Amino acid sequence: MPLTQTAEYALRAAVCLAHSHDALVPTAELALRAGVPQNYLAKVLQTMAGAEIITGRRGVGGGYRLAREPASITLIEVVRAVGDLGPGGKHSFDPEAATGLCALHRLLDDERTHLVATLGRTTLGELLASGARVHTADASHRPKTADRLPSAP
Repeated sequence: MPLTQTAEYALRAAVCLAHSHDALVPTAELALRAGVPQNYLAKVLQTMAGAEIITGRRGVGGGYRLAREPASITLIEVVRAVGDLGPGGKHSFDPEAATGLCALHRLLDDERTHLVATLGRTTLGELLASGARVHTADASHRPKTADRLPSAP
């Protein structure tokens, strides 16, 4: 079961902030590190701040940092701060027309349950300890500044 794009972006940003050791990271820099469009990330960060996953400061020298120690933030907290995993396997249409799909929905529900459990028992601190990094292209392969900071779709 794939994560929503917003959830993935939130997780990327959280991992990058966990690597920053309590330093404030400006949105533009965080967008580059995480490989996320800056305008889209700004909205994600505001939502994460509202959920008290991160804190932010505006102005010169401002940016974002984790609100708590990485070891106390689970990945499911980050995902749920910006929404959730996306649609589940339950169908909202006529079950009579979905003959044979209930087995598929059970399978998808099982996968979703497994993913929620994994995200719920994994913290940002554990990812740091395992050497997790957000991989983006190195500077020699990055587009020009104007091209690498597109607006949100």
